[in-house]
Amino acid sequence: MFGKWKIAAIGIAGTAIAISAGGEYFRTSQLLMPNEYKDIKTIVKRLAKTNDLGNRAITFSITPGGYLEWYAKGFNLCEEDKCSFFGSLDPFKRFKGTSAYEINDSIRQAYIFADIEAYVNSSGTIEISRSTFRVLGKRKDFLACTIAHELDHFITNDQFENNLMANKEIKSIEEEEEVKQKGKKSIEKVADTEKEEKEEKEEKEEKEEKEELITKRISRLSEVDADNGSTVMTYRSGYPLETCLNSTEFIYRIAGLGKSTKPKDTHPGYEDRVAAMKSFNKNLLNNPPEKDRKQTKGTWSYQRDLNTLIFTPQ
Repeated sequence: MFGKWKIAAIGIAGTAIAISAGGEYFRTSQLLMPNEYKDIKTIVKRLAKTNDLGNRAITFSITPGGYLEWYAKGFNLCEEDKCSFFGSLDPFKRFKGTSAYEINDSIRQAYIFADIEAYVNSSGTIEISRSTFRVLGKRKDFLACTIAHELDHFITNDQFENNLMANKEIKSIEEEEEVKQKGKKSIEKVADTEKEEKEEKEEKEEKEEKEELITKRISRLSEVDADNGSTVMTYRSGYPLETCLNSTEFIYRIAGLGKSTKPKDTHPGYEDRVAAMKSFNKNLLNNPPEKDRKQTKGTWSYQRDLNTLIFTPQ
């Protein structure tokens, strides 16, 4: 009798181990990860064969995107200006509990109605909306340009460099203003308090306006640089030269954005951006880039629970 119990216990333990192992395989298997992550891996592997992607780990995460923030506001799931959390939720997960229906349906609507959206965090995480894959469909070459664009931002550490450049320019302007103010105050005899407060307020608003314009202008330049970088990166990897130009035109058209560049825009307007890419392509055609001697080899890891795919260069 004890023998039967022993056999049963061993069987239960074996089943538990198998279930545990199966669960771990499901959570980390790259064979079972969503097709969108498989597309990312395929494209990055191709880019890595002919480009130096640096030595920092690159994390990819597929999210519902910014549209979900808008839906979250509509469902009163968050307060104004406090909805960014929803844009980074896991779109492959079914949520339960309070407001589950609203959250799940918002994710569904974001997937159906949103367009192409991707950006990189300074920490090294590249977020791509799931709707991007739906909109681009079989145009994996356009997806390659989207990924290469964000990789260029990441490799060149644009967020830091842009911030540093903007602060240097702002500091220079502030120093000039201080000199002007000292000269102005030296000739003033009696200050009217009310007038002085009004002038200080106007000066503060003017200063903030200048800082914003500087920051946005540098951001636009950074986008042009990333366009150029993605063109070179994909061209080295065997994609036709016009691929990223065609991809950019496609993105603007399906988003319905044909406007010109405005001083407070973070990205160039349609005509300016296309013109810049055409000019760069023409120069690149006359002076083709050499393939990077350094091939970026590395390892991949997928975590379903974290909703991430990580490429770690060796």
